[in-house]
Amino acid sequence: MKICVGIVKKNFVWENFFFQNGVFFEEVNFENLNYSVIVVNDFLDEFKKEKIKTYLKNGGNVLTSTKFLKNLFYLKTQKMYVKSILPDRDEIFKTNFLIDINSICEIVEGANFLIDKHKNYTTFVTEKFGGKLISFPFELDEILSLQKTQTKNFFSNTKIFPYEKVSSVSKNELRKLIFNAIEFLHHKKKLPFIHLNFFPNAQKNIFLFRVDTDKANKFEVENLYKTIEKYGIKATWFLDVKTQLSNFDSYKKFENQELALHGYYHNSFETEKRFFENISIAKNILQKNNFFPNGFATPFGEWSFKMQTEIEKFNFNYSSEFSFDYDNIPSFPKNSNTLQIPIHPICIGSLKNANMTEPEMKNYFYFEIQKKKKLQ
Repeated sequence: MKICVGIVKKNFVWENFFFQNGVFFEEVNFENLNYSVIVVNDFLDEFKKEKIKTYLKNGGNVLTSTKFLKNLFYLKTQKMYVKSILPDRDEIFKTNFLIDINSICEIVEGANFLIDKHKNYTTFVTEKFGGKLISFPFELDEILSLQKTQTKNFFSNTKIFPYEKVSSVSKNELRKLIFNAIEFLHHKKKLPFIHLNFFPNAQKNIFLFRVDTDKANKFEVENLYKTIEKYGIKATWFLDVKTQLSNFDSYKKFENQELALHGYYHNSFETEKRFFENISIAKNILQKNNFFPNGFATPFGEWSFKMQTEIEKFNFNYSSEFSFDYDNIPSFPKNSNTLQIPIHPICIGSLKNANMTEPEMKNYFYFEIQKKKKLQ
């Protein structure tokens, strides 16, 4: 048996998942089901159903969702809205935290893992079909394609939690959920789980320092640069162009820094045309001043598929919007060639709104950095 995940139908979202996690995969050859795990992510004809059932009877591993599990076996299910799910100290998903779903899910009768806030189990794990099978109540392709945001609180040791409007779906936790399931299925068969390192050159982690320059004055810009230069930090500065025109001479003196684009007006835009114009005006001004940004971040971290279409037109290497994703490793939005680099969405302004003192702010960021290091 080769150490390889077989997937019934390749699609952008699943391929992006394997890319994010460095997992070797290929589309299933039903004439030879010689895979360590098979992901069933499509409806099957009778021939393919029998092949998968035989694979399971012979001790194979299957990862799927209720939507496609019903196509394989007759099972009673129930649809319900699930706000979030939480691992219950179980052996498979023990490294997961609270997972925001905020979607209609279909749950198999007899589900036995991952409880919701009402203590109902949502996920079905069984060996009754011969091999090991894990079925989630959602389809990854569908839930990661949702374009929804909501205001979320972020934990702190203070009376008031900081908050931000971010993606309503916890994409990082969902990524870890699927990853943990695939790892578990390999180990249950006493197979090694092999994947590429998450970071290049054998690094244990990568720290990205992002500066949004919104309304910063010359003293603030130069003082911050002196500080990060002192500690050898290579930061990315997202230029809020309209308010930073008078600071261009300072930016031109920067060494070992990246200058990226944050738009001309720091506004929300009701139409794609206005959004496009905002980027275009800012980029033209920067280029006339010999700044050539490779990265972009929208004001307020806003994101939508329509906005992504406009961003694509400028051929940026990457973009960074926490309304798309946050606290995660990079990925590509569906049908996009522009890499998304997620950040932790809470900034000093958010902490000020939560009435934090400066020592409390330092403690907040220290805690977040230590958590990221431990989780790699």
